[in-house]
Amino acid sequence: MNHAAQYEECDAPRLAGVTLDLLSAMLAQAARTEDLLPPETQHTVRTRINAFIQQHLADPGITPAAIAAAHQISVRYLHRLHQGQATTIADGIRRSRLQRIHRDLADPRLGARSISSIAARWGLPEPTSLSRAFKTLYGITPRDHRQQSQHSGMPTVR
Repeated sequence: MNHAAQYEECDAPRLAGVTLDLLSAMLAQAARTEDLLPPETQHTVRTRINAFIQQHLADPGITPAAIAAAHQISVRYLHRLHQGQATTIADGIRRSRLQRIHRDLADPRLGARSISSIAARWGLPEPTSLSRAFKTLYGITPRDHRQQSQHSGMPTVR
C-alpha cells in the first residue's frame, strides 16, 4: 500500500534515516555480525541508545541486556559500541540516575518527598546501595546533601 500522502515533506529526512538504519541493521543481522554497520550508522545507534537510556532511567530493570534487546543488537556489540567511553553502560546508567537524584534532593519543591521515593523514581529502590553510590560519587550522603541544599537556599548542580 502507498501511504505517502500521510506524510509531509518535513518527514522525509527522518523516514529516510530510519529506513537506512533499519536496512543496515537487517543486513548486519543477516550476516550475523553487527561489525558490518558503517561508522555513521554506529553513531546513530549509539545516539539512539543514549536517548533510550535517558528515557528509561526510572525503570530499575534497564540493564545492558534490556537495552541490547530493545535495539536488536547483542550485548557484546552494545559494549563494543561504547568502547572508549569514560564508563561502562551500567556505570553510565547509575551515574545518570544519581545526577537526577542529586538534582531532585536539592529542589525545594520536592522537600516533602522522602529520599527513598526520589531514588525509586529514578530506578534506585534500594536505600543502602543509593547511599553508598551517592557518597562515592558526591562525597556526601543523600540526607546531608538535602540538608545542605535546604540551608543554602539554592539547589546545587553537579
